Amino acid sequence: MNFILAVSSNKIIGNGYKLPWNIKEEYSFFLKKINKPNSSLLCGRKTFECILKESPTLLNIKNIYVLTKDINNIKDVRNVENTKDIKYIKDIKDIKDIRNVGNIWCIGGSSLYNKIDEIIPNYVYLTHINIIVDEDKYNVKINDSFFKFLYNNYKKIYEKNEYYVNLENNEKVLCIFQIYSL
Repeated sequence: MNFILAVSSNKIIGNGYKLPWNIKEEYSFFLKKINKPNSSLLCGRKTFECILKESPTLLNIKNIYVLTKDINNIKDVRNVENTKDIKYIKDIKDIKDIRNVGNIWCIGGSSLYNKIDEIIPNYVYLTHINIIVDEDKYNVKINDSFFKFLYNNYKKIYEKNEYYVNLENNEKVLCIFQIYSL
């Protein structure tokens, strides 16, 4: 299992349904990693609903596992006809049952990322977006404990710095792509 996420300088990842940036290259990197044959996704309900709006044709995704307390609260999923199976998980402890089903990508949200010490992914693909996000508008944040666990237990095996245009405001933004391994 792998984690993949992008985070602002003040540790914000979104507001539940929207990213606080629009960086084409960062999103392409994300899709290139997760949209491979026999890949499966693990996500929370809000991330599930968001990814379906942004990328309704994840052609290579084998399964989507959705962590949710209320299966009846899931919004319309008609756009995932190419996905072989959608399964719902009610408790984070049940994630252990799916660890060996192939190439699983945990794509968020914060409730999953902040349990890194329980899930223990093999790799963490982390992009630092060098912007300060308005915390009144975007309030989904990664806990300090995530970074502490990551830096104390994983080894950085890759880093690349690139400037890209944030289409939200047409400003150039530094993106730091990093990969960590157990």
